[in-house]
Amino acid sequence: KAVEPTACDLLQTRLDIWADLNAITLLIYLIGIILLSLLAGLVPAVLLSHYHPLDVVKGTFRRKTKAVYLRALYVVQSGLTVAMLTCTLYLSAQIYRILREPLGYTYGHVLDYPAMTVGSSEKIRLFRDEARKKPFVKNVCLTAGTPVNRGNNNTTQLYDSNGIPQNVSFQVFRTDSVFLDIFHIQVFDDRKLPRKWGNMYFSESTFDSLQLDYARTAELRNEYGRQYAVGGRYADIKFGSILLPQSPTMISVEHPDKVRPWNVLVETIEGDQAAYKRELDALFSEVVEGIPFESKWYADEMTEVYKDLLHMRTTIVAFTCAALLISLLGLTAMSIYFISQRKRDMAIRKVFGSSAGMERARLLRFSLLSLLAGMLLAVPLAWFGVRQIDGILHYSPMAMWGVFGVAFLLVALISLGSVCLISWGAVRENPVNHIKTE
Repeated sequence: KAVEPTACDLLQTRLDIWADLNAITLLIYLIGIILLSLLAGLVPAVLLSHYHPLDVVKGTFRRKTKAVYLRALYVVQSGLTVAMLTCTLYLSAQIYRILREPLGYTYGHVLDYPAMTVGSSEKIRLFRDEARKKPFVKNVCLTAGTPVNRGNNNTTQLYDSNGIPQNVSFQVFRTDSVFLDIFHIQVFDDRKLPRKWGNMYFSESTFDSLQLDYARTAELRNEYGRQYAVGGRYADIKFGSILLPQSPTMISVEHPDKVRPWNVLVETIEGDQAAYKRELDALFSEVVEGIPFESKWYADEMTEVYKDLLHMRTTIVAFTCAALLISLLGLTAMSIYFISQRKRDMAIRKVFGSSAGMERARLLRFSLLSLLAGMLLAVPLAWFGVRQIDGILHYSPMAMWGVFGVAFLLVALISLGSVCLISWGAVRENPVNHIKTE
């Protein structure tokens, strides 16, 4: 019940434990508990029901349960835990890389207003002029498209260096010159062409895809004879999600009064961003005369692009933490059982001169060897899980061995630490307490 709000958010649904609690759900819970209990008791029950009295008298059965079954359980449990933790850490590392992938542009505090909902270019320009008067406003840009909403697609055939037409899919941004300043896009070799309607700047991949030498390319021609004068070039920028296929981009810088904007971008200075947004929203609402709108910070729009990815990470991390807790509790329980079985052996060795430190080292060696064996099981499982993650993300894979090592170290530290703590009292007990019962 305590985690119900978090579960609702993760699963994107409405949960109400108390409201859904009825005779049927209670019966399902009870049946589930009974089945789990029977399953958990099945293995030891089968082992005990097949023992031979002579094995018990000779101690063979005790040695078998200690040496074979316990180690097998320990190996499987630790191997599954390491593999599961590896996949979670790998996914988190990949998402970290995705969110910090260089975009080819940067931005500060940029507020995005949807100009298309207003229906009047005069009102948008009035808002631009009034917003510029605010002391906290650095820039105001009118643009048809932003990198996050991918602008407009224009697929055409352009002639390459050999005069052969090639399909080129452009993402086009028709905007004013402030666009370059807000997103800190540097135009290399701005030719400043004397064009009435503005200049066209192309990303570097445009010339690479057509095998054209930029220095010798004054214009691009398509199959219909249309010419695109090259006003300059800039480094490639990422548009939309970087997980989507990327293609060349074109920025058509036009006179501010000639742009038919889809968006109004307002860049503010450092300060009380919430207050700035309220004041700009009030101004926009006044100018557009109460037409409903929704303004968003550009950073929040970028986060929304990866909303599903972030939600998947949060969900997997949450379930992994729960499973990891259960798994580590299982490792601790097996450590307690293992140490309790070894008390008689420790007592006999201590009578013949063994010390508490030597006994603790024996226990740790058993756990460490079991963990190393579990690592052999974890490698193929982790590799399979990582490949599945790469298939979902479609992002450049990274070596999994770093996160695998971290996962193994975490499980080893917790497992060996629990053995150390649990054995602290056992290795110091008086050996007479265990030998006198034999």
